[in-house]
Amino acid sequence: NTFAVLDNGDVVGAGSNQFGTLGIGTFGGYYVTPQKMNLPTGVKAKSVQSGLGTTVVLSTAGQIYTVGNNSNGQLGDGTTI
Repeated sequence: NTFAVLDNGDVVGAGSNQFGTLGIGTFGGYYVTPQKMNLPTGVKAKSVQSGLGTTVVLSTAGQIYTVGNNSNGQLGDGTTI
């Protein structure tokens, strides 16, 4: 997958969404056209990293947001769902 943080703090990404990796609210599919990630209201991204189906966003306020594959608890929410 490929992601970019736009000047306004939005995140867009393209590629596989098998695990919800793109953060667009759905699972599955492959997107050639970049899709805007659904970040919480008011959250602006500083950086984004992705690998093995998991995506991590660092906000400008220093908060971490995760989406995607959580089979080994990699989202950090205390589950493996």
